[in-house]
Amino acid sequence: MPILTLTNRQLLALTNTTANQYRQDKFRGHAVAAFGAAEPVLEDRPLLVDAMAMIIRDDLARAIPRRAAATTVRAFWDKWIDAVARVEHRDEAVVFAVAEQSEGVWWCGTGPAEQLPAFVANQPPLRRLVIANVPQLYTELQNRADKLGFDLAAGELFLAPDDPLFISWVTEFREQREALQRKFDPLHGGRAPPRPSAQQRKALETRVAVVAAGP
Repeated sequence: MPILTLTNRQLLALTNTTANQYRQDKFRGHAVAAFGAAEPVLEDRPLLVDAMAMIIRDDLARAIPRRAAATTVRAFWDKWIDAVARVEHRDEAVVFAVAEQSEGVWWCGTGPAEQLPAFVANQPPLRRLVIANVPQLYTELQNRADKLGFDLAAGELFLAPDDPLFISWVTEFREQREALQRKFDPLHGGRAPPRPSAQQRKALETRVAVVAAGP
């Protein structure tokens, strides 16, 4: 099935974001989108998964500064998109976790929700742990779409985890991030991987469809 796209107006409605807040987020460096970008990769045609990026950022921002939440969502797109894909295509209860282990030392990861307590127990003591409940946020996105009258049946949020294109995109992103950023500290920023190449954007364009109905 194709990856669904939105109009800019639909993106704002689906994320409960005002036009002014959207502009402020871009100005302040708080903007997020899929592929680790700050703005939608396809010009004037946001992806439905761009809305999920914004929803995850807003959820994380309840516990950490908004800039840190945005930096995390951009830098670890490969992690949270894996969780989203597993929730959407396999109905797995997967969470996206962000933890501060010590001053300036952070880690991010995804995994089954039921395994998180045991995983954390085996880690050095954490200064803070923030969890994005991806299944809950995914359901929230669907509920908002239903209320707005969006028809999501014609496509999907993103590719399945075993799709060769998904694997290629995520692997390339992860390799670029690891090469650029040996240490991650969302409170003080960091270098993010470059935007998708023209070849990646072209491949993406062949897999998209427009969300029907809605405002």
